[in-house]
Order: sequence, then structure tokens, then C-alpha cells
Amino acid sequence: MQNDSYSDEIDLFELVATLWSEKWKIIFAALVVGGLGGGFAVQGATFSVSLPVTIQVPLPVKEQLVITRGAFPEFEQSMVGLGERATDPFTSRFSEISTVASGESSDPAGELILLSAEIQKETEKVLAELTVEVSLALQRIESEIENEIRRAQIEVQTFQDTLDPVELKKNTEYAAAVSRVAVLRSDRASLQNLMLVSSLSTSAWNDWVMVDEESPQIKPLRRPEIYTVLGVILGGGLGVLFVLISKAVRERRSSGF
Repeated sequence: MQNDSYSDEIDLFELVATLWSEKWKIIFAALVVGGLGGGFAVQGATFSVSLPVTIQVPLPVKEQLVITRGAFPEFEQSMVGLGERATDPFTSRFSEISTVASGESSDPAGELILLSAEIQKETEKVLAELTVEVSLALQRIESEIENEIRRAQIEVQTFQDTLDPVELKKNTEYAAAVSRVAVLRSDRASLQNLMLVSSLSTSAWNDWVMVDEESPQIKPLRRPEIYTVLGVILGGGLGVLFVLISKAVRERRSSGF
């Protein structure tokens, strides 16, 4: 038992000595494979590229939006009903732009140009759609006002057909109906004078989406240092295997087999 243990220790020392004597072959193999791994990572590198974007409502649109919401509270509901979207259809729509502000490419500089163009294209598309939606919402409100005016005018006409001038002057319901017509006509005029649609249609895409082209985020998807380390480990292992196989072949030949 002791002899076997001694023999094992001698073999271990011999193994270490063999590896040490052939260390340059092992180091060479590790460096070659490590260099190939790092070169592969650099040559075939793919990068994650993104552009920081900030969504904002331009001041002219914001001012007109406040006026519209104040004068016609039903405007908000008209917008929500059209697309079943969030309460604020403006920032919620443009927040979708962030999904086109990132990509992957082996050419980061070229990808940044493509991303900037895609952001502009998508923003202009959303802006055009939003302008149409706002216009339709205001048209629906105007249509409702027109219907209310017609009903109020019919009510006024009914009073005028059934009452004489003296009774009309004393009738409070008639006065209220006349006042109602005047208020509705004023609302219609206010609605037609709103500048919300024009402020939307004249705004530029970069009034809504601010793109920080000076601070792009570029991250490599393949990290050369990791590939290099793995290559060194693999190359070192292959070098050790080569040395051991070579030693075994030499011993076999020297023993006459």
C-alpha cells in the first residue's frame, strides 16, 4: 500500500515536471487561442445602440389644449372614446416613440443615423394621426352643438307660434330658450376659433421629441475580454493535453510498443 502511494507521488511529480519543462508550448497555445477568441469577438462585434429621447408637449399646443379643455370638458372624452387610449392622448401617444429609439448593429455610427431617421419618421406619423383625431373630436363636439342649437331654435319658434308678443315678453321659459340659443352660438363660434388643430399641424416633429444625439448609449453585445479569457483557458487546456499525449507517445516508443 505504501509502495503504491509512493509510486503515485513519483508520478505526480513527474507530471508536474513534464508540464513545467513544456511550459512554453502550453503558454503559446493559450496565447494563440486567446488571441483568436478576442479577435473573433472584435471582428464580429455587435453593439446595442440607443438614443435618449425626451417627450414633451410644445408650448403653443399646451396653451391651446388648456383653452380647449377649459371651454369644452367633453373634448377629453371625445379623444378617449376614439381610440380607447389613456386620459391624456398626447404624451401617451408620443411615448411609443421610445420603442424605435434602440437597435442592434455591427456599425454603431450607421445605426445611430438610421435610428434618428426612424424616430423622425415615427414621430411625424403619430403627429399626423393625432392631428386627425383632434380634428374629428372637435367636429363631433361642433355637431352636438349644432343639434342643440336646432332643438333650442325649435323651442323658441314654438313659443313664438303659440304666444303673442306681450306674453312672450313675460314668459321666462321663452327667455331661457332664447338665451340658450345665444350661448350655444357663442360656443360654436369659440369652437371654430380654436387654434388647437392648426398648432398641431404646424408643429415640427422635434418640438415633440427631443433626441440627445450627443449622448448615445452604445454597448457591445460581445465582450472581447471574456472571449480572450475563455480562449486562454481553452488554449492552455489544449496545450496541456498536447504535452501529455506527446509524452505518452514518446514513452510508448521508447518501451518498444
